[in-house]
Amino acid sequence: MKRVITIFIVLLLLGMSLSACTQTEPDPARPAPGEQPASEEGGVLLIQPFNLFEGEGTRFKPFFDWAGAVKLKYSGTKQEIHVAWELWENGVRQQTLSSSGTIMDQKDDGTTAYEGELILSIDRYEHDGMPQYLTKAAFVDESGHSLIENSTAGREAFQAQATIELHEPLKITEGQRAIVWGVQATDENVIRSHGTVEETVKQAKWALVAVVSLGD
Repeated sequence: MKRVITIFIVLLLLGMSLSACTQTEPDPARPAPGEQPASEEGGVLLIQPFNLFEGEGTRFKPFFDWAGAVKLKYSGTKQEIHVAWELWENGVRQQTLSSSGTIMDQKDDGTTAYEGELILSIDRYEHDGMPQYLTKAAFVDESGHSLIENSTAGREAFQAQATIELHEPLKITEGQRAIVWGVQATDENVIRSHGTVEETVKQAKWALVAVVSLGD
């Protein structure tokens, strides 16, 4: 029942976002302190974190275990924006659990563009006495939305869990990837965050994260 409710709430949040919308692995580039990220750079995907539960969205927060979102803006020649859920253990990527994407708009000059939001959530539930994590990823823009979900097993020994979140904008180009949100867990009583999401994931005992990249 909780899974049905959370899917329904995700769709409600997508509708709210849509109606409000007006607009090797190198490290992603980060704007210098005080620098405003460019709104449109050729071949650059701008990723900006924002609070999913501000304003009217606040009333939906109790229906999620964890949820977050980023705004996406791109202009260039790539055809798609991809998001993949990855499982990390002890600072090492173990596997890619699922991957989905959205196709960008084609412009008259042959280039592509995209402006929208990526909404992400993870919910914990029990199956045969063992914890499971249900991931959801939804792209939302003026043309509509798409929602993909996937389940993965956790560990019974987890004692503490916390979200991994971006706190400042970043940019990626072709061939780069960026961890934009996720959840980490540990069998200890203390959970730690570090300077960037990448550093946090590499120091985490267990992490389930969403990774954004550009593709054809």
